[in-house]
Amino acid sequence: MVSVAYVGSRNYRLPYSGFANSARQASPNGTPSATIDAMRFMPWVSAGLNYTTNVATSEYNALQSKFQRRLTNGLSTLVSYTWGKSIDTSSGYFNVENGPGGSATIQNYHDPSTARGVSSYDITHFFSWATVYDLPFGKGKKWLNEGPASWILGDWQVNYIFQARTGAPFNLVVTGDLANLRGNPNVGAPNNYLRPNLLSDPFAPGPVAANPDPLCQRTISQGGRAADETRTIASWINPCAFGIPIGAFGNLGRNVFRGPAVYTMDFSLFKNIVIREGWKLQLRAEAFNLFNRQNWDTPANANLTLNTNATTMAAGVGRISNLAQGTTPRQIQLGARLVF
Repeated sequence: MVSVAYVGSRNYRLPYSGFANSARQASPNGTPSATIDAMRFMPWVSAGLNYTTNVATSEYNALQSKFQRRLTNGLSTLVSYTWGKSIDTSSGYFNVENGPGGSATIQNYHDPSTARGVSSYDITHFFSWATVYDLPFGKGKKWLNEGPASWILGDWQVNYIFQARTGAPFNLVVTGDLANLRGNPNVGAPNNYLRPNLLSDPFAPGPVAANPDPLCQRTISQGGRAADETRTIASWINPCAFGIPIGAFGNLGRNVFRGPAVYTMDFSLFKNIVIREGWKLQLRAEAFNLFNRQNWDTPANANLTLNTNATTMAAGVGRISNLAQGTTPRQIQLGARLVF
């Protein structure tokens, strides 16, 4: 059976969280506090106050296809593929739901359009292939259905699940209230809301002349910050391709980068031994992540904060240190199951 379908949805009144008491727009350095406070709802209250309302929206569009062979002659298989895209202005209440670098999902609370981007849970391509196959050997089967060969080679079952998907999206974060959204120096300031400016190709290694940080004129191996190579776990991106915005919001979009793709193969082999009528012993060998592929995650939040202050780039930006969620190194287990 083959099926192809389009799936689409639009959703409204979703959670939208951010610094609602911050100024409505960024201000250059040196702007009087009173001018900034005039753009805040309550100047006497912290500008870092987080407020949640229900004005976020989302939309999803996907092509979903499937090929299925129902159990026939001992073989059953299901192949499915989804090509989709989810876009929203917020993926949930908290930074965890907004994915890696989620604190920079909403740069300007008062302009939701700047938060519109790929959802933190978006997976563009997802392919899955699952098969169960009773080998045609043994009693009652097509071949080797009697004698010692049927006892040894008969009644085996092979199973596998192969999955492949694109990597998860992530944000980059600029720490500090560098867009000057606070005003009154006696109240709390918002933090970790900015995204950086894009200066050059983030996947091109080497020094970046357009970055004013002197450390970006040398590679990491030379004692600087520029990546020697990219798309590696040591440097997935070149951090020097980004600039620190001052008195303005960053021009980098939301969730424009993705971590590495994920590939997994789980395999199992079963041997059924008939003990007597209605009773059988099943011996099982199972391997998860059969080929022991290292499926790396996106850079962790600690490695997505671009700067240490208004002028200095942080170390380790773009470094990957964890495996992708739901993946492990190869695991093998042996078991026995009595079926009656």
